[in-house]
Amino acid sequence: CWLGSDGYMVTWTKWIEDKGKIYYLYKGYCASDDRGMPKKPDDTVPTTISGVTKEHTYTFDSSLTGTDGNGNSCNLKTVLAMSEPTMVILQGTISFSERYKVGSNTEIDATGATLYCASSNNDGCLTNAVPSCNYNAVTNIIVRGGTWKKESGYHAKTMFFFVHGNNIRVENAKIECAYNGGHCIELVACGNVVVKECDLQMFSGTPGEDEPMQLDHASTKSAPTITNLNANAANGHACKNIQIMNSTMKGGRGLCAGHAANDSACANIYHENVFVENNTITGVANEGCALFNVY
Repeated sequence: CWLGSDGYMVTWTKWIEDKGKIYYLYKGYCASDDRGMPKKPDDTVPTTISGVTKEHTYTFDSSLTGTDGNGNSCNLKTVLAMSEPTMVILQGTISFSERYKVGSNTEIDATGATLYCASSNNDGCLTNAVPSCNYNAVTNIIVRGGTWKKESGYHAKTMFFFVHGNNIRVENAKIECAYNGGHCIELVACGNVVVKECDLQMFSGTPGEDEPMQLDHASTKSAPTITNLNANAANGHACKNIQIMNSTMKGGRGLCAGHAANDSACANIYHENVFVENNTITGVANEGCALFNVY
């Protein structure tokens, strides 16, 4: 495998043979020869949330209590969970006491801010409610900017944990977490996701097969806590139409899309259209880029 003049990975002539199918890595894809080479997914994920009113523009400055566009007091946890078109501006230094659920049609602009996972917080910073599954739990979420990290040391849980979501964009964010405990970003059965110009780094502990960027099936063997969000969430679905571009990732592995080793039920359920372009990916102890169960 090597880089071509256009910056793409050139095809591996033979990567792995499984059940009579030969798999190739082509322009950042893992593809089988009987499916045809996939194309880069269309970027249909919104770059901004339309229809946001002054009333639903909220600013938080070094506090979990902020103000809306009319000067009324508001609470960050409540605001993030709304489904109306919402702009949330995070400024200064804010400490998350728990992992907050982000509702549909929400844009978070944390440019220049530092967002701490509080020392008492045993989860991460952001997730979503899962009132329904099948890529319909939440739609149209944008997270832009910010340094997301543990208040003291490094966090051993997943910082951004999105489940059964659709149309999610994370841009220009710096996210840190610890080895042996979680991921910077974990997508569980999500569709139409763009991760762009992010810095995802793992520190502290012993590196193994820990990835700052992880794509998972909706399975309790891959994501053990998803049934806490919805009893029916573990339906085996994979991720689809994922773009990871112009980013830096460093971990035990750098980037992984696959299934848990003991999860035979998901062994033939494939992540679809995973596009990886122009990234710097470092695997300290294992692969930089481990794409399997992908086409």
